Amino acid sequence: MPALLEVSHIDLYRGETQVLWDICLILDPGERVAILGSNGAGKSSFLAAVTAALTPARGEIRFNGNSLVGKRPHEVTGLGIALVPEDGGYTRTCPSRKTWRWAPSPRAPAAG
Repeated sequence: MPALLEVSHIDLYRGETQVLWDICLILDPGERVAILGSNGAGKSSFLAAVTAALTPARGEIRFNGNSLVGKRPHEVTGLGIALVPEDGGYTRTCPSRKTWRWAPSPRAPAAG
C-alpha cells in the first residue's frame, strides 16, 4: 500500500530566494502529523507546495501513489487536499471539531 502522502527531496523558491531545502515526509494512512516551526521557517511554503499553490524546483510529491507534480491547485483540491488559511474568518467562532466536520470528503474519481 502506498503512502498517503510522500514528499521526496523538494526544494522550493519564492522568487529568487530558496525557502525549503531537501524536505522529505512520509505520511501513511491513519497517521497524523504536525508541521511546527517559528515564523519564517517554511511551514506555509511547504503546505503551498503540497497543495500545488507553489511548484517545487526539485523533488516529488505523491498522494496515494500518484504524482502531484504539474497539477493545478484545483486538481489537488479535487483529490481531497486543501489549505485553509487561518485568517479565513469563517472559523473564528466555530469550535475546531465542528470545523473539521465541514471538510468535504474526497470525491470519487471520474469514470472513464
